[in-house]
Amino acid sequence: MLMNKIIAFSLLLFAVFACHAQTTWLAGYRYRKVITFNKSMVSGAGNTISNYIALVEINDAELIYDANVFEQKVLNPNAYDVAFTTTGSPITPLKFQWESYDPGTGKLLCWLQVPVMYTKNEATAKTTVYLYYGSEKLQDPLNMQVWNGVYEQLDHLDHGAVGQVGQAKSFNGNSDYLEKPPTQKVNFTISAWIKPEQIGGEQVIFTNDSLGSGFLLKIDNFGKLVFETLDPPDVRTAYAGSRILNVGQWYAINLTIRPSGSASTVGLYLDNVIEFSRSSNHSFATSR
Repeated sequence: MLMNKIIAFSLLLFAVFACHAQTTWLAGYRYRKVITFNKSMVSGAGNTISNYIALVEINDAELIYDANVFEQKVLNPNAYDVAFTTTGSPITPLKFQWESYDPGTGKLLCWLQVPVMYTKNEATAKTTVYLYYGSEKLQDPLNMQVWNGVYEQLDHLDHGAVGQVGQAKSFNGNSDYLEKPPTQKVNFTISAWIKPEQIGGEQVIFTNDSLGSGFLLKIDNFGKLVFETLDPPDVRTAYAGSRILNVGQWYAINLTIRPSGSASTVGLYLDNVIEFSRSSNHSFATSR
């Protein structure tokens, strides 16, 4: 999977009419604005990406909720009366997931699933969606299925640190870690944003080799990414990347494991550029 960056956009306020045609305006909403995504910030092999999940951040005084204001435009203290559609299908709501909403400032942050996102390869077309607000109808942005079934696990790491996309978690490099449930997959991709604060000494990004058979991805003493497998009794096989990471710089990493006959193909991508593709005889079916 490709990690999604925050997409810059512009907002234009549409006039509100007393009556809206049912085919051009989402029923029950009084206001809408158009969001235009900056396609120069969207990379891809082609001109479009299907079901692109973008992190949308909006700061707008019209989204402020104040119970003491009679004619406010957002009617719910959690902004659950907000909805999104594409401009091409303005009556079909899009799926989105709340990250945060500040009723005092009108700042909202959410993950939005965009059916078709134009990339920087597209010369003329651009991606636009409507933001609707001001309604008695309430959405449930905490339970929408934004992240479809291809995702085994997902963690936004909303732990207060400033991230490349939204918030992040800062690890102390010693006793600090996160533990996740095991997976049964043998065909999978692991993606993450990382920012090393120092180089020198091994830094494990993720691992599951605590049972004596597994794999890990780490930054080695020289600042290179290394993927390592462990097989009984104590057989370690390592595959190293070529680039040296810089301190204080964000990197998008994607590790792919793909079955290939009796073996597997391991691919490592750094900022969407391949570091290596190697054949491995490690049994990922027994790695948990």
